[in-house]
Amino acid sequence: MGNFIDLTGKRFGKWTVLKRVENDKHRSPKFLCKCDCGTLKEVLSFTLRNGSSTNCSCYIKEKGKE
Repeated sequence: MGNFIDLTGKRFGKWTVLKRVENDKHRSPKFLCKCDCGTLKEVLSFTLRNGSSTNCSCYIKEKGKE
């Protein structure tokens, strides 16, 4: 098993990582993140690091309102 990588305090797109939370059912590490729009969500570590999760999709919601 690899070494733990603490992402607390780092930014990934619009996400700011607040703290580590309990692993998912597959034992993958998760972090509580806050989007620039204020949304809180638990996000898998590997989706942050590989760039597949950069926000809560708030920009899509905003675009739909235009």
